[in-house]
Amino acid sequence: MIHYGKVETYDSEAQQGTIQPNAGGQPLSFRRVDLQQQAGEPRCETYFGYETWTKDDGETVAVHLRQLS
Repeated sequence: MIHYGKVETYDSEAQQGTIQPNAGGQPLSFRRVDLQQQAGEPRCETYFGYETWTKDDGETVAVHLRQLS
């Protein structure tokens, strides 16, 4: 299922950030390797479509992020 949200934070050194879901709730973390467009780094306030995945420790994260045009 595709969800939508905007990048809230991004740390270029750590290559990870958070995305705030449009539907509300807690921000989800993501890693740069989960971006579909590897050419550039995400910028805050940029909108993405993404899927979610629940890690073994129970944390839900954003994966397969695609920037919306």
